[in-house]
Amino acid sequence: MESTGSPKEKKALVAHIEREINRKDPDILRGLSPDKRGKLIETVAISVVKEHSGPLPAPETLIEYNEAVPNGADRIVTIFEEQARHRMSLEKVAVGRQTFQSQLGQWFALILGLSTVGCGTWCILEGHDWAGVGLSTSGLITLGVAFLKGKESQKKDLEEKAFSKK
Repeated sequence: MESTGSPKEKKALVAHIEREINRKDPDILRGLSPDKRGKLIETVAISVVKEHSGPLPAPETLIEYNEAVPNGADRIVTIFEEQARHRMSLEKVAVGRQTFQSQLGQWFALILGLSTVGCGTWCILEGHDWAGVGLSTSGLITLGVAFLKGKESQKKDLEEKAFSKK
């Protein structure tokens, strides 16, 4: 059995496995000498699964990095911190640009909508009733669509943010 632990840890692991085997089926190891029992257990392939979730390695892994590479853990944490700062700065720029584009679009929609309503009103005053009603209606529809699209976009963004937090 290949082990990265100390002889004391290895002995404790063998004793633990032996207890578990005896607990499940005491007859398996019956009749074997303690030496043969230990050798049999050592030949069994053992895999230990550790699960860790997070942006950084588990503390035990950081300690191992420190043993393998001088200041390894500090270097890993420093890289993580730099990457987090970089990602946050990119997100800040992206959110700022999206906000600007959204506001710019709303202003252009307002200008377009008011212009068509104004032109429609002028047409009506000049005696072109149908043309004026058509222009005014299209301007109002433009304003309504822009408003509804903006609300839809806001709702979608909020849903995505709420979903990503889960």
